[in-house]
Amino acid sequence: MIRLRAVVLSGIAALILAVPAQGTGVSGRLTGDVYAYENPDGTHWQSFLGLQSRAIAWRGSGRQGISLNSYFRWTGDLAGNTPDQANWRVYHGYLRLDHLVPLTRIDVGRQFVYTSVGSAVLDGITANIRPFREMEIRLFGGSSVAGEHNDRLQSLSDAASFGGRVAYRPFSSLTVGGNWFRKKSDGLTAYHRVGLDLSHDGRRLATYGRVTYDIEQLLVTDVLARVSYRDRNWYWSSEFRTRQPSVEVSSIFSLIDAVRAKDLRLDFERRVIGNIRAVGQVFVDLLDDDHSWAASTGLRTTAFTVLWHHQTGYGGDSDGLRGNAHIALDTHWTGFASANLSTYRVQEAQEERSEAYAGGLGLQYRGGAMLIRGEGQFLRNAVDESNFRALLSVTRYFGAGGR
Repeated sequence: MIRLRAVVLSGIAALILAVPAQGTGVSGRLTGDVYAYENPDGTHWQSFLGLQSRAIAWRGSGRQGISLNSYFRWTGDLAGNTPDQANWRVYHGYLRLDHLVPLTRIDVGRQFVYTSVGSAVLDGITANIRPFREMEIRLFGGSSVAGEHNDRLQSLSDAASFGGRVAYRPFSSLTVGGNWFRKKSDGLTAYHRVGLDLSHDGRRLATYGRVTYDIEQLLVTDVLARVSYRDRNWYWSSEFRTRQPSVEVSSIFSLIDAVRAKDLRLDFERRVIGNIRAVGQVFVDLLDDDHSWAASTGLRTTAFTVLWHHQTGYGGDSDGLRGNAHIALDTHWTGFASANLSTYRVQEAQEERSEAYAGGLGLQYRGGAMLIRGEGQFLRNAVDESNFRALLSVTRYFGAGGR
């Protein structure tokens, strides 16, 4: 394995030292968070420092360009109670080459790749090709990033990940896609899947469906179908999904005879008057020997939401009231609050229900390039009688040139 830290820092240094040219510029945001809380092992001041940026190194004629996109985050505990937790992580850091090859965008470096049959964070290359207006081809390959050693490059023989997607739009409202994804772990195949998806987005009616087939297990592992309708006053959506648990075929857990999940979800939204809407959702989890279902209904506006929630079945029973509010105090300040009051029972043998209360109150300031957010939180349930927490977040946006 090769240490990634030196590679990333060298790339950043090269970009900083590059001679400025017309059309160049750097933009992004710097965020610092402190989350204070207590638990049995002491007081913690969990801290996060993140830098997300896009540096345009060169911009040519038309759509041509070269840019460096990166996101780094450091995590630690200012109280020093969890010294092993301090770490830094590169979520992405890749060089983007726009249209240096005609009709193609190429990303080289650490990046998140996604298809409907699988996803990964990999150190590698992605090519997006648009041979003509109705078709788009995306191909990717590289080595997947290990969660516990994210500052290292893994070898292709141990952790190769590659795949792609071909999407075709015969009409402006219809897209048909084919997907492929293969991933190795410790030198063995972890996932190998193919799939088809179809989406239709009409003026009011929209449909989506996909099917995933596991080549290693010779099994259809995921089927999803969704239909939604929207007009000026109404919105409703229904979805059905049946799927196998997503487990690496090289893992010992793949030998367990897992229960296939079957889920049904219904959503609705109805405008009552002005910007006040009645909303609701029903979710049903269908199993061979037991079922579970949950429902919620309430009112929603641009400033607040109030919902009643009920759940019953194998996962336990609960009833409660949830709400949140966001109120603009002036052009810069916004106040917000949330509350969750509920009773619950986690097993049938439990004679009396437990109670749970959670709430938050905060203030946000947005002015110019600054965003400051402070929040206090309270939690009480059958395990924790009293728990107070506090969050302070400061974000500084920056940008220069390269519009």
